[in-house]
Amino acid sequence: MTINLSQLCLHREPQRLQLSYDEAELLRAMNEARQHTLSRSEIAEILGRNELYYDARALEKCVSRLRLKIAHTFGCKLIVSVRGHGYRLSQSLSH
Repeated sequence: MTINLSQLCLHREPQRLQLSYDEAELLRAMNEARQHTLSRSEIAEILGRNELYYDARALEKCVSRLRLKIAHTFGCKLIVSVRGHGYRLSQSLSH
């Protein structure tokens, strides 16, 4: 699977998924972290939110919507929850 940050999309031939800026940034950060789990506060910071005022449910909703979009388009579970810690990717993305 390939992420194209300039076009804000994720693709695996022949499918292509258009991403919002925040979704693309989230996937980029998770991909750069490799097997490291990103905490909710790290994700809030990456997205430019103040973790003290950012609603954790809004973050979970963003991740949930992105997971559904990816599963619907590609039929895979790319974002994995690590209970009590945060999220990570199940596989690396190429650029």
